[in-house]
Amino acid sequence: MRTGRKIIVDDALDPAGPEFYTGIFARKITSNDAQYVDAIHTNAGQLGIWQNVGQVDFYLNGGTGPQPGCIAFQTIDKAFRSITGACSHNAATRFYTRSILLGIARSEEFNGCSCESITKYKLGACGCDNTVTFGEYSQPGLTRAQYTVSA
Repeated sequence: MRTGRKIIVDDALDPAGPEFYTGIFARKITSNDAQYVDAIHTNAGQLGIWQNVGQVDFYLNGGTGPQPGCIAFQTIDKAFRSITGACSHNAATRFYTRSILLGIARSEEFNGCSCESITKYKLGACGCDNTVTFGEYSQPGLTRAQYTVSA
């Protein structure tokens, strides 16, 4: 049933690229899909996208694979690339779950550093003066921004 109201929070876990962002059935998530959309990018450029789609976008370990725990295949075989891509794509779920568990345990925090580009992040040029909590405990109302998280 449509009520005309937006859901409050939408967590976009590695927003998909193929056929969701492009193609004849394109229907990507946007910051207008909920009152607060936070996106977690873990496999941009393969199964995920580089584009910012939320009020806040978190790029874990640079936003692309291989993510920790995923094997990096250096091959031209598309089947192997998609296997490693799937692992990094699914890493968004693992990191999000970890943010829930860490939030409950309060043993450590998962923070994102404000950074205007992934290139600057990879060059170590982000000062990390502005941090926000990543994942389940991300705060609605944050200014639209891009953050990097080292996990």
